Amino acid sequence: MSANALTPKMLTKLKEIYRNEHNGKEDGYQQYLSDLMPEAKKTEMKAHVLANMVNYPLVPFSLENADGKLVNSKDWANQIVVLDFWATWCRPCIEAFPGMQLLVDQYAKDPRVGIYMIGTMQQGDYKSKSENYVRQQGFKFNLLHDAVGPKGEQDLVFKSLVPFFKSSAIPRKVIIKDGIVRYSSEGYSGSPSELRDEISMAVEILKSEK
Repeated sequence: MSANALTPKMLTKLKEIYRNEHNGKEDGYQQYLSDLMPEAKKTEMKAHVLANMVNYPLVPFSLENADGKLVNSKDWANQIVVLDFWATWCRPCIEAFPGMQLLVDQYAKDPRVGIYMIGTMQQGDYKSKSENYVRQQGFKFNLLHDAVGPKGEQDLVFKSLVPFFKSSAIPRKVIIKDGIVRYSSEGYSGSPSELRDEISMAVEILKSEK
């Protein structure tokens, strides 16, 4: 934890140990986790998050989810929404899934925060590829399928944002607030807990804005 390099299994074990030492209770557990991380590491994380804060326009879109229903970005007016652009062929994207699951679990009961995994830049039956992979691996994600452009590429929404990123690489995490892209980060550090902490810190900063 001092290096912020925990996997979901390690976090589960740590919570189990904490419960055993506190008569089965979890009171104070989050503060306990926070205290394990050095202040220098927290400062480093905050600097990284602030450096990735942006202000890009978002072209409204509607994308199909795993149930075949359309999800419209205009309906997110009262939420802070995290988008993760990924593909089944992208190994760093897949390796980041445990960290994204930690994030999903953290905000599962918070109606102010939405989290969507957008499959993009895939070929063939991209819907089945995305849905089958996530289902088989046991992840509990809100899946969206990027739309197909006029030339047949499945990257319409992602491509609309590429000029702002100045990069077409994935994985790409984006956070939207009030119809504006306010946070953007590329790649994966290799630590599930660090990814969760990075994105949740950005979310909480945006929540605190008046």
